[in-house]
Amino acid sequence: MSRLLFRVLAVVLLLPLFARADSDEDLVNGMLARIQELKRSARANGDLSDPKKTDAFQQQLSKIIEDTLPKLSPKSRAGMTISLKMMQPLHDEVTAYVKLVDEFSSSDEARFTTIKDRAEIPPRVAHITRLSNANDNLTNKYRGLRDEAKALLDKSDISSSDKTGYLTAFDEGFGRTVGPTMAIRELDRKLYGEWTAALQLLDRSWGQWKVNDKQQIEWTDDGGRARFNEIMENIHVFTERQQRAQELLINRG
Repeated sequence: MSRLLFRVLAVVLLLPLFARADSDEDLVNGMLARIQELKRSARANGDLSDPKKTDAFQQQLSKIIEDTLPKLSPKSRAGMTISLKMMQPLHDEVTAYVKLVDEFSSSDEARFTTIKDRAEIPPRVAHITRLSNANDNLTNKYRGLRDEAKALLDKSDISSSDKTGYLTAFDEGFGRTVGPTMAIRELDRKLYGEWTAALQLLDRSWGQWKVNDKQQIEWTDDGGRARFNEIMENIHVFTERQQRAQELLINRG
């Protein structure tokens, strides 16, 4: 399973959500210019497709925002504070998910040919289930972002018109990226399903396959071979779709 399947872009790219007073125009524009420059540099260096570098990117992005925050009017500061309250928990969940997947994809468990004993299969299935559950939790987090924004706004002292403006900005910003974002989450779900199906097939068919000298799964059962090849093809197709969705997300972020 390629590590590319699991490269998740930090959600901070999706939330340029700042209600601002006219007096804050220069400050906010300067901050956004610094963020755009950071994004351009990160794209050029490949940092947005490397899970080990997204955390450093997030820290730099947060520093830019935190430097600007105290200089803003109370109105603008309130809007930006809401964005930060939404941003950090989701970033933490994304980071934890990427760490789990990266640890798995770099381990022997990520290769079917490392299975030496039938007893090794159920723990691997359980591991995939944990990853799948983490992906589901992340999916639900994305789906609940707008409700979370509205709840935070309802608790704030921001005017009704500014609350409406904030949600409009949210819909515009997240609207650009929600398609590829949710596609990535759905493709992860499908990949975990195929991975689990392959492990269960190997378990049911124990004794009807072996790992040959070329480190390939070799079948003595035609039915098992056909089903396993079908699963491998599905994984290949979903992997390619995943890569395209990730590239689209990076370009829209």
